[in-house]
Amino acid sequence: MDILGITGIILTPITGVVSWLAGTRSRRNSVYQELLATIKTLTDQNSELQAKVVQLQDEVIEVRKENAELKAGQTAMTRQMDELKAENKELKELVTKNK
Repeated sequence: MDILGITGIILTPITGVVSWLAGTRSRRNSVYQELLATIKTLTDQNSELQAKVVQLQDEVIEVRKENAELKAGQTAMTRQMDELKAENKELKELVTKNK
C-alpha cells in the first residue's frame, strides 16, 4: 500500500463524517428558519387580529352610546304620548259635555 491508498482509506470515513455533520447542521438551520417564518406569520396575524379586536371594541362602545340615546328618546316619547293621551282624554270629555 502506498501513501495514496492509505490517504484514501483514511479520508473516506472522515469525509463521510464531515458531510453528515454539515447536512445535520443544514437541516437544523432549515428547521429554525421555517420556525422563525411561522412565528413571524403568527405574530403578523396576531397583530391584525388585535387591531380588529380594538376596532370592534370601539364599535361596541359606539353602538352602546347610540342605544342609550335611543332609550332616552324612547322614554321621552313615551312620556309625551302619555301627556297627549291625557290631553286627548280631557278634550273628549269637553266635547262630550258640549254636545
